[in-house]
Amino acid sequence: MFTFDLQHFPRRFAASLLVFIALLTAGCSETVLDSPKLKAPAFANAMKTLASESSIADHALVRMAANKPASDARRAQAMKLPRDIKPDDLMTWAESAFPDLFPGNQATLTWQNYQFRFYPGTQTYLAVDNSNVVWVFSPLLTGGQLVELGPLSRYSAWVSTAIERFAAARQLEQATFGPSPAAIEDVVTKGFEAWLDEQLAMKPTLVDPEPLRNLKQGVPPHQYYRQGWFVQDLALTANDQIRQRVAFALSQYIVVSQAGGPSRPYGLLQFYKMLQENALGNYRDILRETTAHPTMGWYLGNSNNRAKGACEGCTPSENYARELLQLFSLGVYRLNVDGSFVLDAQGRRISSYAQQDVEELARALTGWRTGGDGSKPCNESDGNLLCFERRMYGGPGFQGWGHDMGSKKVMGVTIPANQGATQDLESVLEIIMNHPNTAPFVTRRLIQHLVTSDPSPAFIKRVSAVFIATKGDMKSTVKAILMDDEARLGDLPTAANNKVGKIKESMQTATALWRGLSCKSWPVRTKSPPEWLGTPVDYYNQPPLGAPNVFGFYSPEHRASASGLLSPEQTLLEPSEFSRGFGWNWFWGEPDLKSAGCSIGGFIAAFEGSEEAFLQLMNDRYFKGYMSYPLRAKAREIFKLSEGQHLNDRGGFLMSVLLMSPEYRSMR
Repeated sequence: MFTFDLQHFPRRFAASLLVFIALLTAGCSETVLDSPKLKAPAFANAMKTLASESSIADHALVRMAANKPASDARRAQAMKLPRDIKPDDLMTWAESAFPDLFPGNQATLTWQNYQFRFYPGTQTYLAVDNSNVVWVFSPLLTGGQLVELGPLSRYSAWVSTAIERFAAARQLEQATFGPSPAAIEDVVTKGFEAWLDEQLAMKPTLVDPEPLRNLKQGVPPHQYYRQGWFVQDLALTANDQIRQRVAFALSQYIVVSQAGGPSRPYGLLQFYKMLQENALGNYRDILRETTAHPTMGWYLGNSNNRAKGACEGCTPSENYARELLQLFSLGVYRLNVDGSFVLDAQGRRISSYAQQDVEELARALTGWRTGGDGSKPCNESDGNLLCFERRMYGGPGFQGWGHDMGSKKVMGVTIPANQGATQDLESVLEIIMNHPNTAPFVTRRLIQHLVTSDPSPAFIKRVSAVFIATKGDMKSTVKAILMDDEARLGDLPTAANNKVGKIKESMQTATALWRGLSCKSWPVRTKSPPEWLGTPVDYYNQPPLGAPNVFGFYSPEHRASASGLLSPEQTLLEPSEFSRGFGWNWFWGEPDLKSAGCSIGGFIAAFEGSEEAFLQLMNDRYFKGYMSYPLRAKAREIFKLSEGQHLNDRGGFLMSVLLMSPEYRSMR
């Protein structure tokens, strides 16, 4: 062991002196640990935390390493995760696990044969030399001495465990409605790809619309809008999370809604059930069933689309035909396979279709009727006035219902005459699925909803190639999205990319909160005015099947004003979203949460125990184990400013602040 004085080095390069204070006991000899130079209270407290409170690794293993250093051979045998870690991995983990010792997210610098980080707040250096030996220096913690902590590999168990849990939580953010403790363990155990394959093979879990069949208008508004409650519950509890997530993504741009058009809760939920059934099937089937669904037929008017002259005043309705092209399949402008716009010689965008194409497509989509094939009368109540569980019918015998039997020409492709409504629809689907826009349009929408708001052209191109090769197979496409290098880039805490990620949609923010508490069902109000009893506890402004219009809650082309990056979900961040979020007190709401099986008690107990215990639990559960130092420091300020207030007020408000923070509301 040697030491040397900092004065021999330029202050900005005092890199040669660093290392891992948090694990100092694990790497140093007992002689060094007993040195009077290592008796700083902060250091002793850190060691106590490491030995008895760490949630990063198995407690017994941590105590063994902290209190009785083993030989390298014994340590290697004890560690279950023989993973090579890099200096940056160690330093980034140290900052998150021991923020008092390594405050702030510092950059890694290089001096001679050392990589190091300097922490001005504690005047501490943490370093790894080119032989992968770890060093630490601090005037306070090591008495101004440079201390060797042993080989980098000695710390692989702690760091690897933290990285694997971080990666699993991040993967679950993209593939589910939020990480839960059980789901994280599942992904860590199986590996993400094996977990994903298992998800893609699961039997569908579907909403049950029957309780809403007879729901009539005139009940209190919050009761009449109940279709969203069923979607919420499955998003929270269903095992086939990837199907639920993809179905919700589809519902955000293939829109039917309680607002902006005619609807019934029962019909809306039947439509969502159809999306769930087909979410991992083929995109052609999704478009077919969307077109033939009575809820969509009523919402965009195709159930009344009749050929010219089929009845007095009848003329084809272009509404659904236009949205089928613009919003559900092609988009307005022609696209390259990487999602970029095709430009003409003057550098202008080229339209995907012309008005004539919309008119011809509307003719091809005439003749569909609600109520099924007519074999059974539709004599349902107002809640199911169109028999929403029955697919619309356009088969033989109904040409007289208003289908245009003439030939049509859509985007250069002729649809033969005398085919009937059903066969014309198949011709339309063939045209759409073979159009060069469909693959980049659909894959970009799915990437934006699952992984990142502003995907690179290369990302879109890779996934589009899979969509094309599999003729629109959704399982293959979804797996290609989630396993792509760009999606997986940020699975290492040290590999964050400011362009890869997105703001969490409001619905996902809410579900992730409940899943983080391991809730068994969506919490409902147990202490409220009578008319509100049993209604969901929520504070988000993205109610399922409640978009303001056919364009959904936001435009996929919305860009953040400062960065210019695509950020569609940013438009959901309205003042009301935050006022509701800060208005909900998690601790006072304990009865509502307990009734739903939520484990809020652990957070209350942690807060009663200590500020640090509470922040560490929040860090593990909601920040993937890597809460930033600035956010942690702000939380401590709030903790101190609230002294003297009721514990429930203090803890509940602090939890709200953390869960409304940009750091939690973003997926990186």
